[in-house]
Amino acid sequence: MSLTGKQSEELHKAILVAFPSKGDLARIVKHKLGQNLEEIATDGNLSTVVFTLIVWLESRNLVENFVVGAREDNPGNEDLRIFADNYHSDLGISNPRFADSETFEAAFERETRRARRQIKRTIPGLKTPVPRIEIEWLEEQLCNSIPVLFTGDAGTGKSAVADELADNADREGKAVLFIDSRRIAYVQNDAQLQQHLGVAVNPIKAIEDVVRRKRCRLIIEQLDNSIGSDASRVLVDLAIDCCRIDGIEIVVVSRKREANEVALLQQLSNEGFKEHTSYPLGLRDAELVLERLGINNRPPELVELARNLLNLELIGRIKLDHPSYDFSQLTQEVELWERYIESITQSERVLAKPEAARQVIAEAMRLARLGLNRADRTFLLDYDISQQQGRLISAMIILPDRERRYRFRHEKLQDYLYARDAFERTLTPIEVGTEIDQFRTANIIQWMDKLYKRSGTHDARRRFLEQGLYV
Repeated sequence: MSLTGKQSEELHKAILVAFPSKGDLARIVKHKLGQNLEEIATDGNLSTVVFTLIVWLESRNLVENFVVGAREDNPGNEDLRIFADNYHSDLGISNPRFADSETFEAAFERETRRARRQIKRTIPGLKTPVPRIEIEWLEEQLCNSIPVLFTGDAGTGKSAVADELADNADREGKAVLFIDSRRIAYVQNDAQLQQHLGVAVNPIKAIEDVVRRKRCRLIIEQLDNSIGSDASRVLVDLAIDCCRIDGIEIVVVSRKREANEVALLQQLSNEGFKEHTSYPLGLRDAELVLERLGINNRPPELVELARNLLNLELIGRIKLDHPSYDFSQLTQEVELWERYIESITQSERVLAKPEAARQVIAEAMRLARLGLNRADRTFLLDYDISQQQGRLISAMIILPDRERRYRFRHEKLQDYLYARDAFERTLTPIEVGTEIDQFRTANIIQWMDKLYKRSGTHDARRRFLEQGLYV
C-alpha cells in the first residue's frame, strides 16, 4: 500500500502514541515483522525513526502487515483503531471495529484488556499475589446473582481483587466487561459510552445480547474517580439497569470516604447492592509477607505500614532495588514514601548524572500537578517525549492511558508527589486549592501536614493547619 500524505501523517501519529519508546517499537517490529529496527532506522529521535520505518514499510508493501500486528499488540490504542477504521478498505483488511464476525463479546474483551492492563497483583520480590479472603464471599454473592458494592480505602487492594474476579469469571467461561471509570471520565451519556465500547447498539442491549449466550460479569472499577462528572451517573445507571437482566453478575468498586462518594453509592445500596469492605491485611499476614520478602528486622510500626498493600508494594520495590537496606528505621508512612522517592533517584543516578535523576523527580512532580487538574487525573505528553518522561514510563511510574494521555499508576503517589512539591514551595492550603481540583485538596493537605511534621518546623506546621481550617 502506498500512503497518501494524510495517511502517512496519521499513521506516524498513531505509532508514536501506541509505542512511546524505541524499545516498544523495536519489539513490535521484531515480533510482527521479524525485522530488527536498528537495521531499518538507526539515527534520530523517536519521531524520525518512525518516519523512516513508515517509508521502509511502504517500499516493501508491509504497511498492512504492520497495522494488523500493531493492533493485535495494542488493541486499546485509539489512534491505531481510528487509522484502521478510516483506511481498512485501502489496507485490504476487514473493518476491525464493526466487522460482521465481531460480536459484542469481542468488544467487551477489548475494553476489558485495556482496562486491566495497568493492574498489578503481585508485590515486587514475590512470585504469587497476596491471598485475599474477600474473594470467597464476593464469589458467593455473585453466584447467587446478588449485585455487589466493594468499597475500601486507597491501598487496600480493591483493584487487585477486581482483577482476580475478572480472571475467575474468564476461567469459568463467562463473558467479562471490565470498565475502568477513569478511562471514561469524558463520557456524558449512553451514546458516548456506546462509542467508547465500540458497539453498534446501546450498551444495555449489547449486554443483553451477550447474556443470551452465556453468563456475563460486569465489573465497574474506580467509580469514585468519576464522581462529580456525568460519567458517574452513566455508570451507576448502567449498573442499576443491569440488575434487571437475568444471567449477569455485577461488581462496583469504589472508595467511600467523602460525602459525595457516600451519596452516589447510596443509590446502589437502595437498589439491592450488597456492600462489602476491603480491609487492610491482618497483622500476622503482613508480617508473613515481610518475612517472605526477606525483611528480618520488622519493628511493629513497619508491620502496621505493611498492612496497606500500596505501602507493601513500595517496601517490596525498595527491598528489590536495595537488598541490604535496613528497614528498622522505617516507622512512619511519610518516611516510607520518601525512601521510595530516594530509591527511584538512586536508580536513575546509576543510569545518568545526579542532576538528571533530580530532573526525573521534578518532572514527576510537574505531571502530578497537571493531572490533578483533570477529573480523570490524566495529563498530555508531546509526541516526542522527553528523556525524563521516558524514564518515568520505563519505571512504570506513569502509564499510557489513551492517545497521548498518560496517568500515574498509583493515584496516591500522584497525590504525594504534588504534596511534596507544594511543601517545598511553601504553598498555603488556599494556594493549593487554586492550583488543583478542589475535590483533591483534602488528601494533599493531609500529606503536607505529615511532611511538615517530619521536617520539625512546628510553627510553620501550626500556621499551615490553621489556614487549612478555612479551605
